[in-house]
Amino acid sequence: MKQPPSILASVGVIATLIAAGVRHVVTCPGSRNAPLLYAAAAAQDLGLLTLHPRSDERVAGFHGLGLSLGDGHRPVAVLVTSGTAVANLHPAMVEAAHAGVPLLAISADRPEELHGTGANQTTDHYGMFSPAVPTVQLQATDLGAAAQGVSMAVAAEAIAAAVRHRQQLMPVHLNIELRDPLVPTVAVDTDAMVALRATLQDAIIAAERTYAATSAVDPVAVAAEQIDPAPLTIDRTVVVAGHDAGPGAGALATAMGWPLIAEVTSNSGRAPHWVESYRTAIVDQLERGAQIDQIIVIGRPTLSRELTRLLTLPTAKLIAIAQQYGGVDKWANPLGRAAMTLDAVPANWLVPRPKSSRREAFALSWSPDAASRQQCRDTASWDGRTVAAVVAQTADVRDLLVLGPSGPIRLIDDQPEPVQATVLANRGLSGIDGVISTAYGAAQVWSGGAVRALMGDLTFLHDLNALQTGAGEPVPSLQIVVVNDRGGTIFAGLEHGDVARSGAHAARAVDRLLTTAPQADIGALCAGYSVRHVQVLDASALEAAIRTPARGITVIEALVSKTSTTS
Repeated sequence: MKQPPSILASVGVIATLIAAGVRHVVTCPGSRNAPLLYAAAAAQDLGLLTLHPRSDERVAGFHGLGLSLGDGHRPVAVLVTSGTAVANLHPAMVEAAHAGVPLLAISADRPEELHGTGANQTTDHYGMFSPAVPTVQLQATDLGAAAQGVSMAVAAEAIAAAVRHRQQLMPVHLNIELRDPLVPTVAVDTDAMVALRATLQDAIIAAERTYAATSAVDPVAVAAEQIDPAPLTIDRTVVVAGHDAGPGAGALATAMGWPLIAEVTSNSGRAPHWVESYRTAIVDQLERGAQIDQIIVIGRPTLSRELTRLLTLPTAKLIAIAQQYGGVDKWANPLGRAAMTLDAVPANWLVPRPKSSRREAFALSWSPDAASRQQCRDTASWDGRTVAAVVAQTADVRDLLVLGPSGPIRLIDDQPEPVQATVLANRGLSGIDGVISTAYGAAQVWSGGAVRALMGDLTFLHDLNALQTGAGEPVPSLQIVVVNDRGGTIFAGLEHGDVARSGAHAARAVDRLLTTAPQADIGALCAGYSVRHVQVLDASALEAAIRTPARGITVIEALVSKTSTTS
């Protein structure tokens, strides 16, 4: 059955996504993108895709981000209509660009002749996410032969570039102009979707041929080439594992016997000289004038000023190794002072070497004293620090922990022992956006144990609409622990706290403009979304709630006193 050009083009796009390894697609309703939705539905009917309908495009973008993060950075597509629908993807797309996540935004557009004419819901989509994200434009004039792979070859190459190399994953924006009619051909006594499946199956065969010619996924986790081993001879070296450092950081520190400072989202694994309470340890080392000759930073540290101070230490040689999945600004290279930048940990640097007594002494000098250990383990008080401690201590090695920005992630980062769970967070740009959506998407594909998110009250309210799901849609099992300390209390631990303490007028300015304490009943809001809600007032109640899993989403609201955290 002959289909209109808009349907053939959309079938070609969906076939190309499937050939590129996409298995999850987040869909948003719209008329202009309806051909893409029909084609995606046909693919789901064939068991080739799983669709995740969302009515809020900003939620959809971060939902797609979470699906990719929870599934080992597999490419995920988001389908949206024209106009502000595309603009609402911007926060998730730039986060993906900086974090190295292959999030594919597929937007439907009106044909070129309608641009600049006052046509409804029409704006220039091209370059909407630039310069961080490239746009590939498929014009309506090109689409007559799309099912045969003419224009799809362009799309295939763009998508292949986004997912080809493990160490340089990136998002891509594919903007496709579609002319009316925007619905599949309907014949008497024939289901439109059944007819569309046959067209899609033919297109997939053609797309797989095209994609195979342009794609070669690189599974290498470490650099295979031999890199100068001279840095390995420097005894007084510290390994710093920032966001997305990956297991290479722990392996390097272990092989060389160096101390390892690891941020919680590094997922670097433990090393024999893992530094507890690293903020305190850094300050102690610097204040007593300890000799540090070399710093090897892997990934991008984003959580503490103490680490920034360490990385800019002028007397120490700096070597920067990229985030394991790439991204914009993938190296931590403050002031551009790195003597060497590498895309991955060299394989020849992971071969264990004999450790000198000086190296052993230097590593042991980073161990905290007993008083520091006890302070970090104290859960007698009831504040955000206690909540973080309970969440960290109840995390199992098979679990997934998704962290919100500002205070909660730093409180988890400051735990005296490595968190056992895999940890995810949107640290590409470290925004407050989309944390519930990210956790929701990750929970849908996580194949391990429990999935739990920890965030502040403002972060929760910012992405509240992620709790809204379509009637009859499957809902993942997800615990959301909300530290309700009434606003952005992180500012109290920064220099703004000093401003607030300088007088009543200054305190009002800080409270109103920075802390922005919300007026919201979290329990009532959850009830409005038909989401289970539990409020806890002490550590034992929090632990009991966490250890009582329930199907679907559960919001555990920890009502605490204000907690100041530093960054």
